[in-house]
Amino acid sequence: MRRMVLSTGLGTLVGALLILLPTTIGQNWPPQPTGPMPNYFDWANGPDVPPNNPSPLNDEFNGTSLSGQWTVINGGTQTVANGYLDFNAPVNSPNDNIMSIVQTLPTAPWKFTSKLSINFVSVSGTGHIAGMVLRESATSKMIIMAVALQSGVCQVFVFSFTNNTTFNATIYTGPASLRNAYYFRIGQMGTTLTFEVSSDGVGFMQVYSESVTSHFTTAPNQVGLALDNVDANNPTDGIFWWFRRTT
Repeated sequence: MRRMVLSTGLGTLVGALLILLPTTIGQNWPPQPTGPMPNYFDWANGPDVPPNNPSPLNDEFNGTSLSGQWTVINGGTQTVANGYLDFNAPVNSPNDNIMSIVQTLPTAPWKFTSKLSINFVSVSGTGHIAGMVLRESATSKMIIMAVALQSGVCQVFVFSFTNNTTFNATIYTGPASLRNAYYFRIGQMGTTLTFEVSSDGVGFMQVYSESVTSHFTTAPNQVGLALDNVDANNPTDGIFWWFRRTT
């Protein structure tokens, strides 16, 4: 440890503070988190590096077809190639028609994260959404956090739906970019559902939270990825690089 004591009062204070710093910056600074790490997450890895201890619910989309761990609800086309999932919703009438792939949720607490973007066909299109979904299988109720293209403007939304074809409410709206990939994270801690977004996969901002029974009759029991398309002229493509349980 480095010690420096100066004769002046201010110098003595500064010198005493230096005692607290390690001789080599980086050796013990900045301080690392203590206690148990979240399940299925490797602190030292970057956000796009697959974890060393992956959850069986994870999918890196590095095969040649959609894994059997997913249940497809309401169609769409899922193409796995080149290390990502291209989830396509065809040209549709101007009505909501949610297409999703889902898995059964574990017992809370949990968090799931996905890296995704929307692959737009026409910047003047409208009604294209791609994102993560929580679903209650008994009622078909859903909450979707998505990147959405509406009238040529790209934003991050949180929507609630009564079923695949019945929109309920817009819960959150925030700015986004057509050209960027985003990291979405949804979770349940106790009886609270949380929705977070990040542009780099490291720093997340919580944009919304609610009780599990605010929209759902009992609670969501499925999690996954979803699309919607109300554009009568252009399909919707959601690009998903990976899906992981991170807590």
